[in-house]
Amino acid sequence: MNQSDRELFLGFGIHVEGRPLLERCFDPTPARRSPLAAGEAVGEGDYVLAETDPRGARVRERLATSGSALAAVYALAVCHGLNPVFPPRVMADADALRARPGIDDPLLADLTELPFCTIDGPTTRDLDQALHVEALATGFRLHYALADAAWFAPLGSALFAEALRRASSFYLPGLTIPMLPRVLSEDIVSLAPEVARRALVMVLELDADGQVSRRDWVRARIRSRAKLAFGQVARMLAGDAGAGPDAPALLASLAAFRDLGETLARRRDREGVVRYRRDEVDLTLIEGGRGLVPVRPVVNPVERWNEEVSVLCNTQGACFLLEGDNADDAIEPIYRVHPAPPPAALAALERRLAGLVALRQLAPAVWTWQRQAGQSLADYLRGLPVDGEAGRLAQVVNRQAVITNLRATYSAEPAPHAGVGAEVYGRFTAPMREIVGIFLHHETIEKQTGAALSGASKDRALRQRVIDGANRARELQSRLVKDLNRAVIDALFRADLDLPAAERPRRRGTVMGLQGNRLYCLLDDPPLEVKVYTADVAEAVGEPVAIDPDGIALRASADGRVLARLGDRGRLDVRSFDAPRDRWVFGLLAD
Repeated sequence: MNQSDRELFLGFGIHVEGRPLLERCFDPTPARRSPLAAGEAVGEGDYVLAETDPRGARVRERLATSGSALAAVYALAVCHGLNPVFPPRVMADADALRARPGIDDPLLADLTELPFCTIDGPTTRDLDQALHVEALATGFRLHYALADAAWFAPLGSALFAEALRRASSFYLPGLTIPMLPRVLSEDIVSLAPEVARRALVMVLELDADGQVSRRDWVRARIRSRAKLAFGQVARMLAGDAGAGPDAPALLASLAAFRDLGETLARRRDREGVVRYRRDEVDLTLIEGGRGLVPVRPVVNPVERWNEEVSVLCNTQGACFLLEGDNADDAIEPIYRVHPAPPPAALAALERRLAGLVALRQLAPAVWTWQRQAGQSLADYLRGLPVDGEAGRLAQVVNRQAVITNLRATYSAEPAPHAGVGAEVYGRFTAPMREIVGIFLHHETIEKQTGAALSGASKDRALRQRVIDGANRARELQSRLVKDLNRAVIDALFRADLDLPAAERPRRRGTVMGLQGNRLYCLLDDPPLEVKVYTADVAEAVGEPVAIDPDGIALRASADGRVLARLGDRGRLDVRSFDAPRDRWVFGLLAD
């Protein structure tokens, strides 16, 4: 039987008149089902990777069991059209690249002697970047290697077309939906340790203050010495001999990386770039995929240094494409644009903070934003307390500052990225995870060499399709996070409602925001944000209530007494689920 007679697909079990079948999750034919081959058994709602041929469907791998949290994650992916299985033509092209990964390309510079390393999460397999930093008498030399995904997915190829259709990789608990087939993104393109790989390398020289004095691009062959995680790098730099490879050249590079990261961070602080204290929460699967739990990740300085170097390279890449750019040439940059908060939003924040200081009787010297006296928002937030109850209130203030921001988008027109303090900014550093990365690498190589990467003539409408796809992918990732958080909240409070009213837990939380007809409360444990609607509070207290126009207090409408303030802590108990409005009903936050 020929390979073309078989098909790989993602499916889930269904039963029709007692007969087990597989529903194909992503088949364009409506309700297309495959009978299971003899001896195959899949429970209803189980998710499997299956192979079909004229004799029926066979299970290649069981992915998730019906009723598990992992099955719910797969269902969410299906709902949003995310498919971990690639079309046969795309997989055939990807598999063919195994035999010709381009490592012996005579046009590649040989940088295999440089002790590059990757620094990422401990489970990351699609390694987009590797770095080597050298301390100079006058500053630093940075080699920043980016996986050469553009060579493997040239414009006009089936691989590029599929990457454009997907636009991004998507990361869900227990499930990654890659933009490129795993044979590429987790194998021959990924900058894995101790193997030769193709890379597009940005070479920067910087002075002692972090100013770039020289920039160059090199298409090269590299060999990473180690795959390092953030915590591992921290331990290595602290002198833990068992934390990682004991290689002097690698340790020297990491020490220079630390110094460069700190230098860049200080520079951005002086330039007034706002650093928010975000209360980050990740969702992770309980072992076996039985449930989802929110976890606050442990953040260490290595992640900040890594971010600083990434911001530097994305900024320098955008500057390179902008320099000398004109509408008549063939180079078509794409920029990540993030407008600064509107003046009206900042004025409203200033009023809200002044009202908060007065209502909570806070020390004006610490808590008042001296905006009219020229104090930047960055300096104000940086000066707030860090620890204890005051630190918790500072987190609330940071949340209020965050919501003044507008959304960042991709654009063909250069404009500042206020979030990182750059006049222009690109997304060069995720070429295996974002279609913009592949496209910008193509444009960079064409500008650097004067020749397009592929022989095909460029579609002049392609850039806009890349922009549209990238913006849609960002929006989809936000919806996925929202849907996942909602699923965890539903499971949590559904379990609470199953208990007798007297036994239901009253969960401690903090009022993080008041806006419109709702309060936003962040629970201590688990760290989830829930909405408490003013109509439900009014029913609980037996009288009308309203949120102040400045968003700092919830008051009884009749006499104006304060029922809840921004930053208040208390306990929430769930009362019911309002099915027509699809929302949970809580009592008033109170001790």
